[in-house]
Order: sequence, then structure tokens, then C-alpha cells
Amino acid sequence: QMLRMAGATVADEGPAGSFAGVPLQFPPWIVLLPSFATSPADVKRRVEGAEVSVSGRSAVVLEGDITLQGKVSVDGALVIKAAPGAKVLVKDLTVENEGWEVVGGVGDGTDTYVAMRGYTIEKRATKEFIFSEPGTHTVGNST
Repeated sequence: QMLRMAGATVADEGPAGSFAGVPLQFPPWIVLLPSFATSPADVKRRVEGAEVSVSGRSAVVLEGDITLQGKVSVDGALVIKAAPGAKVLVKDLTVENEGWEVVGGVGDGTDTYVAMRGYTIEKRATKEFIFSEPGTHTVGNST
């Protein structure tokens, strides 16, 4: 919701299915870690002026000092992590991949959480940008 409140276009519905006999409709998975933003005002400051769109089947994880500019479109999975001291500018980035999929079943029964949920997340493809060194970094369609 925080990305949507900041002006991003985020699909309302994502993957659906019946897991452990319970029908579920998932939204897109968006994880904004506290190092990225802790309030709606922080999120707005990080995406202000950007044209951000996230499809219903997408997963987005943002961690650290990251700013979005230009057109940023995600249809799949995107993970961006900036270590302390690293600043990342995401400018005009399009991500299209298989993303993450909800897979029904309880596995082999050894994972209690999977058995309780009735599903697991299979990470088929993820576009990752991991910055562990301090400095300023830019990512986009040309990188």
C-alpha cells in the first residue's frame, strides 16, 4: 500500500489458488525494508517523480538507500539491496522475468511452516542488484 500511496501503479490482485483447502488471492509481494523507508513520507520521497508500475504477479524487495527515477516497471521479481554507505539510483528500469510462483502442497512434511500454510514460494527468476560497497551506483535498462 505504501508504494501505491506514493503514486505508484500497483495491481490489486496477484496469484490465486486453493492451498490447504483454503482459497487465497495474493496481492503483489512488495517488501520495503526499514532501511529503505519507515513511513509513507519516506516512500514518497524515494519515488517522487518516478512512473512506477508493478504487475499483479510481481515480487519487489527494496533495502537500503534507493531512489527511483524515470519509468520503473516490474513484471516478475526484482530485488535491490544497498549496504550501509551505498546509494542506488534506479533510472528507467524494466524488469520482465518468470518471477516467483506460489506452489501448493505440503512438501515432504518436514517443514512445519509449509505444512501449516499449504504452499511455498518457488523463486523461478529474480533480477537482483546487490551493492555491498559504499558509493553511488546507478541501475537501469542500460546496465
